[in-house]
Amino acid sequence: MSLPDLTTGPITGSVFLNLTTVGWTQSCVITGGIDLGMITRNCIVVGPARLTFQLAIAEELISKLSPGKPIRLRTVGRDSDQKVADEYGRYLQSRGFQIAEHHITTYAIPEPKHPITIRDEGSMIDLTVAPSAR
Repeated sequence: MSLPDLTTGPITGSVFLNLTTVGWTQSCVITGGIDLGMITRNCIVVGPARLTFQLAIAEELISKLSPGKPIRLRTVGRDSDQKVADEYGRYLQSRGFQIAEHHITTYAIPEPKHPITIRDEGSMIDLTVAPSAR
C-alpha cells in the first residue's frame, strides 16, 4: 500500500506527515540483525531523539487539515511527549481549529509508527501526535 501524496488533495484514509520536508530527518545505520522474536531489526535510528514543536511542522500540519472540521487529538507518550503534543494542539486552536476531543495516553496499541498521523473520519479529523514514535 502506498501513501497518498502529502502535497496535494484532501485526506482519504490515513496519511503521515512527511517531516523530512520541514527539516526533521533521521538516518539509518545498518548494524546487523537483532532478533526480537518474529521481528528482526537491522537498523539503529540516529538523529533527533523525538519530535519537538517546530513552527514549520505546525504549518505543514495545518496545510493538511480541513478547516471547519473538528479534531480528535490523540497524544501518545510520557510527560515530555505530552507537552510537545499539547503545543501542537494549542497552536491549532490559535489558528482557529476546534479540538473537540483530547485523548491522552502513555502508550497505544498498535504503537504509532510516525510522530504525526492524520486520518479523516468523515465528520471529524483524527490526529495522533506521538513525538517519540519512530
